[in-house]
Amino acid sequence: MESDNLKAFGSAGEIGASCFLLTLNGQKILLDCGIHPKKEGYESLPQVDFSQGKPNTGLITHAHLDHIGALPLLTPQIPFFTTKASKSIAKIMLKNSANIQMKKYLDQPDENCIPLFSEKDARRAVRSLRTFSRSGTLQLRGKVFVNALPAGHILGARSFFIQTPTLSVLYTGDISLTDQITVKAADYGNIQPDIVIIECTLGAEENIAVQRNEQVMNFADQINYLFARRESVLCPTFALGKTQEMLAICDYLINSGKIKPVPIAINGMGAKITRIYRTYLKNRMPYYNPIEVSDLSYSTLNQLLESGPMIMLFTSGMLIEDTPSARVAEQILPSTKHGIFFVGYLDPETPGYKVLHNPMGSKIQLLKNKIPTEKLNPNIKSFRFTSHSDKTHLVNLVESLNPSKVILIHGEKAALENVKNLISNQVETIIPKRGDQISL
Repeated sequence: MESDNLKAFGSAGEIGASCFLLTLNGQKILLDCGIHPKKEGYESLPQVDFSQGKPNTGLITHAHLDHIGALPLLTPQIPFFTTKASKSIAKIMLKNSANIQMKKYLDQPDENCIPLFSEKDARRAVRSLRTFSRSGTLQLRGKVFVNALPAGHILGARSFFIQTPTLSVLYTGDISLTDQITVKAADYGNIQPDIVIIECTLGAEENIAVQRNEQVMNFADQINYLFARRESVLCPTFALGKTQEMLAICDYLINSGKIKPVPIAINGMGAKITRIYRTYLKNRMPYYNPIEVSDLSYSTLNQLLESGPMIMLFTSGMLIEDTPSARVAEQILPSTKHGIFFVGYLDPETPGYKVLHNPMGSKIQLLKNKIPTEKLNPNIKSFRFTSHSDKTHLVNLVESLNPSKVILIHGEKAALENVKNLISNQVETIIPKRGDQISL
């Protein structure tokens, strides 16, 4: 029987294409199967290697594409388990991914970005997903037991505590160790795993949780400045997680009297996922009903901007070219009216990063078939409302769990090294590379 080990197929030494093969007591368990957000076609896939045997089971932590994007290529051959909420969200995420891939290929055929799967493949993959019972437990062959534990992060997210008679492993997936309005913090109870496989997205940052309340109040102050001038604000948001949390934050600010009641507009996939959040989080999602905007013509967008103060929570969060948020930003950026408030991570290669950081007067490409837009707007701000945990929380978690071995994943090099340097020298700490096999 093969010895207990972990193989890294993706998200090792980087963020993207999360996928790991865990072998315990002869059982092979695939942990997530995502795609890389910065790559296209086959280059975006994890480098899976099943030469020593196909996985018996797959476990999905949550429904972001860097954790589920390759699912249609692996089902129904491998039985995957996840939460009911994640399955509901995956239906929307994978369908949208299939449509985007096909549109890109039809717009500009290229053998390097041939669609990985069709909408039909996406539907089949979601149908084949199995869900955990209310207890969140699963028994596999070989006396392997799985316990799905709340991970925070987004709706439906889980970490997996996997036990055999001789070894126990915690795979965190993406985690938030502080409460958000929509989702409570991760809760691991009193587990004592031998091995911890932990994400390090924000391993180079600290005091994120302490700053959150300050960020909310600063966000309110900046909104009030625009509202006093009868101007609106665009908040570019990710469809899953960020749209719903920002809707809840805005609802809190309105109900507490910290900002005036104004319409809140959301669009597309963000609106669809918000309806799922309402279904599963009846008491934690606000009653404030946003306007769902489906018509994104210039005339409609002009009407929105000129109709008085409004908050627009439009995708994408990084102002990717030709997305709804980019269309609105293209009208706000060359004006001195209204504002653009970023509320999440911005990749340095994206238009959103350039809008925030490039100097006034610079020109930024927001729409593919139009000339670049000149940056003249003085009301461009950035706020941090993260759904991950910073280095202090990550290290404190490791210390409280007291494992014999820690494996750091899902982070850039600086973040991974930073967390490793803060963990006690008495704990063996490993930063794997893609393709590595680690003995447990």
